[in-house]
Amino acid sequence: VEYFGDNVIEILNNDSEQLLKVSGISQSKLKAIKASWEQNKEINAHWAHMVVHGSLHLIGYDHEDDLAAKNMEALEIKILGDLNFPSPYIKIGDINNS
Repeated sequence: VEYFGDNVIEILNNDSEQLLKVSGISQSKLKAIKASWEQNKEINAHWAHMVVHGSLHLIGYDHEDDLAAKNMEALEIKILGDLNFPSPYIKIGDINNS
């Protein structure tokens, strides 16, 4: 079991040369509320971002380098926008949000 930050757990199982990846959200409700408050984001938008971000990791996306991070962030913004959530990378009230 490998732990990545506070949000994602990845379990790797090498069985018959196949790699099984399972991801789970390990952030507590209180920690999520605190993080959304600190980031000036609505809690539902924060949870949605965590689910989308974790799901993208499950299907192979990562943010190991700048290009991969930009591609993943763009996809997150698109998916969340389709779900009527704002970009997770722009804080509510950010003067650069146009």
